Amino acid sequence: MWLSDEPGAPRSLRVKDYWTDYITVMWDRPELDGGSPITSYVIEKRDVSRPTWLKAGNVDADHTEFKATNLFEGVEYSFRVYAVNKVGPSKQAAELDQPCKAKMPFGKVLYSVLGSCVTIASGNRATTGGGVAASCMVATDVVSSSSSAFIFTK
Repeated sequence: MWLSDEPGAPRSLRVKDYWTDYITVMWDRPELDGGSPITSYVIEKRDVSRPTWLKAGNVDADHTEFKATNLFEGVEYSFRVYAVNKVGPSKQAAELDQPCKAKMPFGKVLYSVLGSCVTIASGNRATTGGGVAASCMVATDVVSSSSSAFIFTK
């Protein structure tokens, strides 16, 4: 007779994507399922300036990535993931090697305003081959502005 045990920890937790208010993490399935199929994963997050881990969410066993939303821009977060089977969660978790900051994924942002269009350019000449990446957004309402920033609402 074979008794089931809790699964091993997920492997290779890493950041897939991030922005000012979210971080997406992904991982590899555990090597050992404890003799019972993995049923879900539990994801926890922690603001690195605080000692407490908080549940960020969970996904079913078919998914190995999670998008943590409603994060605060400029805050560094650490994440860990537990695998769960019918016995319970893994004793150990996969944890990020280093925290990730919720921020724009590129360097200095330059912008110009012409009518209702805001052109945003980012990057530096060393990484863009001398040019800059650009896009256009239509601002529906300018809440406030200064010589260095604009704040828009939808």
